[in-house]
Amino acid sequence: DYVSMGDFYFAKASAEDSSLTAEITAYDWFYWLEKGVFKNAQTGSWTLGEAITAILENAGISCEVDISEAAAETPLLKVTQEMTNREALRLALQASCCTAYYDRRNVLKVLDLSLTEPVDVLDEDNMTTPPGVTMENAVNTVELTARNNATGNEAVYTASNVPRDELVQVKSVSNDMVDPSMGQQVAEWILAWSQGRLTYSTQERGNPETELGDSVQICDYFGVNRTAIITGQVFKFDGGLSVESKAITNGT
Repeated sequence: DYVSMGDFYFAKASAEDSSLTAEITAYDWFYWLEKGVFKNAQTGSWTLGEAITAILENAGISCEVDISEAAAETPLLKVTQEMTNREALRLALQASCCTAYYDRRNVLKVLDLSLTEPVDVLDEDNMTTPPGVTMENAVNTVELTARNNATGNEAVYTASNVPRDELVQVKSVSNDMVDPSMGQQVAEWILAWSQGRLTYSTQERGNPETELGDSVQICDYFGVNRTAIITGQVFKFDGGLSVESKAITNGT
């Protein structure tokens, strides 16, 4: 069956010998967002939808954006610091409790990732080795600092979930696009994604139909077989298909 892998844009090519075989590297639009500089000259407020439009226009990228009306209307503060287009988009998304990725139709999908019914199962039949599992440093408190460029005022929003007899483990985050009406919500959203997070890395035969943002069940040595969200994929073809995947879930 034919499965489209999407559009990618040429970056470089290299050949290691005198043969006609070359290794070609291509990226989606996120790579090119890193190359341009974004600087907003005005302070004040705008929405996530307006911020995304301005960032893409500055980067010279014309693409469809899939975003809910509610997310598009999320209030943000403008910032005047110079940064890459990609960093500006990252801050805007974080300040709206969202993430984004390009799908295989070159659509920028903006959403809050969540676990859903798995679309595939990764087990000994399709993984070449057992999955690697990493648990990140314990975080039970988030301190979010946001500075209003227009007024110069700075606010700190704290979200905490410290079990009894556990030491406080603080994660400090700075984001000057956070609107005061969203500050506490953003801090709690960051804490929810930081607590007990597990990161899987897999070596697998590869199912081309799985995409970023899909949920898959990953079978491990311990028989827990958690459902995780795919956050990264590297497809390789050298006569046969193989995939390196990254996926995240919580540790509960």
